[in-house]
Amino acid sequence: MYRYIFLLAFFSCGSRVELPAIDVDPALEPFLVHYLEVAPDVGRIGALRKLRFGDLEPRYMGVCAEYTAGGREWSEVVISPNLPGYMLVVVVYHELLHCVHGRGHTEDPDAIMAPYIRWDAEYWEANLDEQLAASFAEGVRDEPNRSAKTRPRGMGAE
Repeated sequence: MYRYIFLLAFFSCGSRVELPAIDVDPALEPFLVHYLEVAPDVGRIGALRKLRFGDLEPRYMGVCAEYTAGGREWSEVVISPNLPGYMLVVVVYHELLHCVHGRGHTEDPDAIMAPYIRWDAEYWEANLDEQLAASFAEGVRDEPNRSAKTRPRGMGAE
């Protein structure tokens, strides 16, 4: 069901970076590839081991789980399989921003890193690229963002 992908990234400085194998659900692979194409750097992609669908508590849409053992750190992103298309894109990028770039939640309710994500297709169609760019502009946090969970906003789940 899952397959390992090996990624090779080229960045604006012309350097080539070989990335580790990541266990990715084939339906989520295009999101990971696009994320890395638009990201200005690879962040902590080396710690990402899985990007998959999984059953979550109904109040959560996605989870960035980070682990530490024996001096090693690794992470996985788990996405609810019940999201409509536009929310799937937003939640995958939100969780990758947690796990790969160390982004925490913001207090801006309209930001991609809000803890309760806006449930509005038109908003995200118009603002997703701008929101990603703003999050990337902050750079990579040195510290991992421990087990962040994303919840829906705008459908009575707050």
